Amino acid sequence: MKEFHREILKVKDKEGRCFGLIETKNQYIVACYYQPSRRWGHGIYYSFLNEREKIFALEKASHILRRKADIYTEDEREEALHNAKCGGVPVESLSKEQIMYYVHDYWNE
Repeated sequence: MKEFHREILKVKDKEGRCFGLIETKNQYIVACYYQPSRRWGHGIYYSFLNEREKIFALEKASHILRRKADIYTEDEREEALHNAKCGGVPVESLSKEQIMYYVHDYWNE
């Protein structure tokens, strides 16, 4: 029997690396270095047993996918800028991409 898996989304980061959000019977997978015709290099797996857990697993997986592909909202960029300034970082000399690395710590708390 062939294992069910469905590609929900495929994105590329600035370096052209592909990431995929995959759904299986009981997991969401953030597939790193993803190519639809092959397996992925490695993945981050979020398992679920019921509909409630499925919602949280999807939220976690989509969050990690956005982080891996450096996809942020303008609000998140503003928050990162604020956090960097509060931390004493001289943000005037940083690019938007460099500032976004400061939001990673906040997301991992």
